[in-house]
Amino acid sequence: MLEFSGGPPQFSSIKLAGGVPGDWGRGACHVFLVESDGQLYMVCLKTPASSSSSLSSLQVGVYKMDFLERRWCRADDLGNRAFFVAPFYFGASCLAEGKYGIQKNCVYSVRYLGDKSFTVSSIEDGTSHVHSIRGAEASPDSICRTLWMLPTDEKP
Repeated sequence: MLEFSGGPPQFSSIKLAGGVPGDWGRGACHVFLVESDGQLYMVCLKTPASSSSSLSSLQVGVYKMDFLERRWCRADDLGNRAFFVAPFYFGASCLAEGKYGIQKNCVYSVRYLGDKSFTVSSIEDGTSHVHSIRGAEASPDSICRTLWMLPTDEKP
């Protein structure tokens, strides 16, 4: 953990009362940490090892850190928020109040640099849908990569 509380940053760690949750088995797994509204979450994205698997077979697990119990607990509800994750450990959270078409309780993910698609995964019902950006207008000299630009939330 890295704490900023006035003075120089302080590094510390906690010993978990149990391992990392989930039976992720074989396949590629990407893990992201996301801070949301003062809480720490872990997002796990797994692509099954089967070569016949499609992107729509993505498995998503979201866990919230319980610091009192020192363990990760499955999160079934993100409140009125959505998470955005991408390669190289980018993870962010924003409000999903219908303003921008962002769906609440969903994880938006870009899996590989150079992907011309993104996946929206609901943590409520476990479904995932792939959305292509192929055919989106771009200048011929531009490098076309999927990336996230998030609206800023004004805190009351």
